[in-house]
Amino acid sequence: MVQERYYPWRLCMRENKLPLPTQAREYREHEVADNGRVETLLAAISDQRELLKEMKGRHLLSAWHLDRELVMQLMRQSALYEQAPRPHGTSLTGQILINAFLDQPVNRTRMSFESAAYSLGASVMDVDHLPTGHTDDVGAMVEIAEIFNSYGDLVVLRTADTEGFDAIVQDSQIPVINGGNGEVENPSQALVDLYTLFKWRPELMSPDVEDDRKIQIGIFGAPGHTRTVHSLMILMTQFPWAFSRVLVFGRIAGIFRPQQREELEAKGLNIETTAELYPKETMFGCLTKELPQMDVLYSHLLKPLDISKIDRDMAIDALKPNAMVLCPTVHMKEFGRLLDDSSNNGYFSQARNAAYVRMSVLQAI
Repeated sequence: MVQERYYPWRLCMRENKLPLPTQAREYREHEVADNGRVETLLAAISDQRELLKEMKGRHLLSAWHLDRELVMQLMRQSALYEQAPRPHGTSLTGQILINAFLDQPVNRTRMSFESAAYSLGASVMDVDHLPTGHTDDVGAMVEIAEIFNSYGDLVVLRTADTEGFDAIVQDSQIPVINGGNGEVENPSQALVDLYTLFKWRPELMSPDVEDDRKIQIGIFGAPGHTRTVHSLMILMTQFPWAFSRVLVFGRIAGIFRPQQREELEAKGLNIETTAELYPKETMFGCLTKELPQMDVLYSHLLKPLDISKIDRDMAIDALKPNAMVLCPTVHMKEFGRLLDDSSNNGYFSQARNAAYVRMSVLQAI
């Protein structure tokens, strides 16, 4: 049974004093949250900030648009922002960011972009649905693009499908950052994920990384139908030597788009699936066999698996003590109960990192 959490501030509720905010985290996290990680990452990346000029005034639509050197400079700038105390400056004062999340108004991507923009002095215009009277047909999207052109300097755009997204980008005269074009991509989230991973092990950025430092990563989510997973695997191809094995958990076929897996493997990723390795095994059986080997688990949504609660708890107990669990969205309470206060919890650090990484992207563009 999970004990009810103790809240010390409740003792002040009937006293004549105002309680202070919590001064330090009272729960365990993965070691990626330890002090000194940012400095170690900075020391591993040479200063080539001039490369970031390549992004000035341009769209960021796909993780394929980012090469290895550019990724590393974005990470370096993100680490500098994380290292520096607030305020971070006013370099974007007078600029207007349009946060246009037309299919999912409240989410972590939107909030972190908003925080990033304000931290750099920009103003933010939130658009969480189409204007009254507009439909989601392509013709209406052309008008939406013109509205964005008139009202802002840069737009972070998420749509429910690729057609509406493409129509807006086609007529956009201001830079567009892809916050989610349907199921296809979310490239800035992939940057957040790699930043979190390389803060933990900066040596993974080097082709000379020792074999015993390479990682096995387990992925929950169909790469062909999950934008965060798709973009992450694309960026992983810039550092293929870092990953000794990429295992996609799932019991169904068709988890990749046509030619997607072949393209990723041609770039150096060693991809396996549990459906191929264990065609007759249950999901619980797959988990008990593979979780003890995983260094990183990445799940787009930490939702209950198709196994019993007891089996799920037993499977999570099989994790390495320092295995890092990452989740780019709000997780389900069933997993929070098991992982929030644990040495496997890397997703709180991942969430904190999102603002710094998106500050770097906004500054560069």
